[in-house]
Amino acid sequence: MHYRSGTKRVLTPFTRHEPNPVVKAREYPWEVAIGWTAIWRHPDSGRYQLWYQAYTGDRLSERTQDCAVCYAESDDGIHFTKPMLDFYPFEDHQETNIVMVGNGGYSYR
Repeated sequence: MHYRSGTKRVLTPFTRHEPNPVVKAREYPWEVAIGWTAIWRHPDSGRYQLWYQAYTGDRLSERTQDCAVCYAESDDGIHFTKPMLDFYPFEDHQETNIVMVGNGGYSYR
């Protein structure tokens, strides 16, 4: 892997957190299932910011499902909260943690 000048790679061993999963599906109606996740620690605040793909329906037999990118945040990287924002409403919920919507699908057949 190539690195940019002035950067360094830091590897940290993972340990399993017993009360998994850290972010649970089905807490809200737009989170029937969770796909990929991406996490970033803000260098100034130290806060962990997590984005994840949430499937919004039970259409598991279809090749694609409606999906959304949702947001969660944490001070310790273990206990996440899902702030309610006013970007994208879902059904009768005017505030959600959805930050992007689209038509997604599976990465396998």
